[in-house]
Amino acid sequence: MKENTHQDEVEIDLKELIILVIHKFWLVVLAGGIAAICCHYILVKSTVPYYEADTTIYILYHQDKDKLLVSDMQTGDYLTSDYQGLIKSRSVLEKVISELSLNSTYKVLSSRTVVTLQPETRILTILVQDEDPELAMRIANTIRTVSTKYINEIMRVEAVTEVDQAQKPEEPILPNIKKNSAIAGIFVSILVVGAIVVIDLLSQKIKNTKDIEAKLGLEVLTIIPEVNEKKLRRVHKKKLIQERELYDRKIIREETEYQNRKGRTVNNSIDEDEIINA
Repeated sequence: MKENTHQDEVEIDLKELIILVIHKFWLVVLAGGIAAICCHYILVKSTVPYYEADTTIYILYHQDKDKLLVSDMQTGDYLTSDYQGLIKSRSVLEKVISELSLNSTYKVLSSRTVVTLQPETRILTILVQDEDPELAMRIANTIRTVSTKYINEIMRVEAVTEVDQAQKPEEPILPNIKKNSAIAGIFVSILVVGAIVVIDLLSQKIKNTKDIEAKLGLEVLTIIPEVNEKKLRRVHKKKLIQERELYDRKIIREETEYQNRKGRTVNNSIDEDEIINA
C-alpha cells in the first residue's frame, strides 16, 4: 500500500515551471493585451458614462446675528444630519425637477444625489451624477440654491451659506474604462499562466531524463543528442565561408609579399648596375 502511494506522488519542479512560464511569456502578454482591448471596446460601446458635479454649503447656526457663540458651533454640529436629510427631501428635489423641467422622478434624482459632510467641518458637499455633464452641474447648483432657502425657512434663521458653485465636469467617473480594461487584462494573463502550469503538470509527454525515471522507472545511462540537420548545414556552411575568407586573405597577403620582394630585387639590381657603370 505504501509503495503504491509513493508511486502516485508527483514531483513538481518549480524552477522548470518558472522557466516554462518565461518561455511562454509572449503568450501571456498577448492574451492579456487582447483581453484589455476587447474589454475597452465593449465598455466604450455598451456603457453610458456618468459625470459628477459637486457644490458645497457651510452650516452655522446663529442665535445672535451680532455674536458667534460656542453653543452656535455645537448646535451646528448636532444639526448637520438634519440638514443632510432636508437637502434630499422630497420638497427640495421636486422643486429642482420643476425648475429645470427634468424628465425624472424624485426617487431617480434622489438616487443620483449624495450629500456628505467633510471631516471635522460643518461643510456639506452635494454630489450629483448624470449622463450630461452640463445638466449635472445645473442640478447641483439648483439643489444648493433651493435647499439653502428651504433650510433657512424651516430653521427660521440664516443657518446655511453657499460656498462653492458646481463646475462642469470634464471626465466621467463611471465607468472607469481604463481601470476595468487593465483589470481584465491582468485577470486573463493570470488565467493563461494557470492554464500553462496545469497543462504542463497534466502532460504525459517526456521532456527530460527526470520524466523518464519518474514515469517509466528506468535509469538513464546516456543521452544521444538530437541532431538538427538544418542547423548543422547552416553551421557547416558558415564554417566553410569563414575558411574561404581566411584562404582568400592568405592568398592576397602572400601575393602582396611576393610583389614587394620582387620590387626590392629589381631596385637592388638597378643600384648595382649604376655602381658598376660609375
